[in-house]
Amino acid sequence: EQSEKQKAAIAIEPFKTFYEAEDYHQDYLDKNPSVGACGGNLYNEDLTPGLSYRMYGPSIYGEVSRFFKFIPDKLIWGKNASFNHSRRPRNVFFVWGADLMAKKTVLDETGGFDTSFFMYYEDVELCARISRTYQISSVPDAKIIHLSGKSSEPNPNKERFIKEMNGNSKQIYLELT
Repeated sequence: EQSEKQKAAIAIEPFKTFYEAEDYHQDYLDKNPSVGACGGNLYNEDLTPGLSYRMYGPSIYGEVSRFFKFIPDKLIWGKNASFNHSRRPRNVFFVWGADLMAKKTVLDETGGFDTSFFMYYEDVELCARISRTYQISSVPDAKIIHLSGKSSEPNPNKERFIKEMNGNSKQIYLELT
């Protein structure tokens, strides 16, 4: 019998490079004019399913769900709450910036990433603006291994840094939206 790690390795086998997954994104965007941005399924370093998208933006619901360890999300969306197990594209509120692709025309229309953000929430805010006109899609056949937290790796106070940056960026997001 295969271990979970072996099953995950088989699941992501079709895409061996970031560029192959990005080609898949580009093809999906080209064939779906109502979609302004998309992202694939993100896998953690240990090849387990990672956070790939959210069905909602920062909100009171999101804080309540976080407090209850995202059980409300699982009750509403099941195993597809933040990772697309369905094998077909689905509309979402935002996709994680680690694997976000948007059409250049859409970025031009929306002004692209807001420079008020240093780290965290820039992807959420961009998707919020894009979603005023276009759909945001999770495309599960594009598979990426996400080396989560590596951007803040050299920082000896990593946990504190992430908490502060996340809080600062959430505040900027709430002010802008």
